[in-house]
Amino acid sequence: MKRRTALMALGALATGSGAVATSASISGTADSSSDITVVVEEELEVKAGKAFNDDGSVKSSYQNQYVPFPSNNEFFGNQSSPSTDPLKDISRSDAPVATVSPRNTTVNDSLKLKVALSIENTTDTFTFEDILTIENNGGDAKDVGIMYDRDYGQYGDDVIVPGDFETELSQHDVQHIYQFRTDDPGNAGQMRISPDPSRGSDDPTESRSVDGGSSIQVDLEIDLTTLTLNTVLGTATLDPKDISGTA
Repeated sequence: MKRRTALMALGALATGSGAVATSASISGTADSSSDITVVVEEELEVKAGKAFNDDGSVKSSYQNQYVPFPSNNEFFGNQSSPSTDPLKDISRSDAPVATVSPRNTTVNDSLKLKVALSIENTTDTFTFEDILTIENNGGDAKDVGIMYDRDYGQYGDDVIVPGDFETELSQHDVQHIYQFRTDDPGNAGQMRISPDPSRGSDDPTESRSVDGGSSIQVDLEIDLTTLTLNTVLGTATLDPKDISGTA
């Protein structure tokens, strides 16, 4: 397959022995992600963020980022089926756009999250604000962060893991393009709680403590900018918009 004609990523938002798995994809035009799958510790609950109402509709101040969950049933259909067009009602000009299933009916393992992107858009970075809520219903604080587990295929079938930084669709693409962030209580900005390709690890860059009885909001930042890393062999460049490569 060509290097970046389709990017299927599966990550895990983990705390202790529990994990929230999320998937995403990008293509040369616009494409949608696989479903989010959630496995968490008993005391944690992961659901749609505060950008959404309980029924899956979008709050007015977030309507430039999201579509209501029920607005396009095929967006959540079986993408392997030739009769399903997940972008039936979503044009390239609409992208980037996302949606999350209603929290009044779906949490944890029944939660679904979708993202549609276009690498032909002029915007190289975009943030889906308050896309997820992580709630700690227990009495003790839990450290939460995004991780990826390559041993369980959590990057998706189309990603080569481990893969070459410059020439292959690899874990580096996934980590760079899909960045989960949340407010940093110790500083004025945000912390990145998903992996950073410069660290050479599938583990979270940082973790965020969630107190018992409290919740945090998680943003999903899309980054299509070029990334250059220093390696033992010199510099290497990752261009998410490069769809060249060998078939």
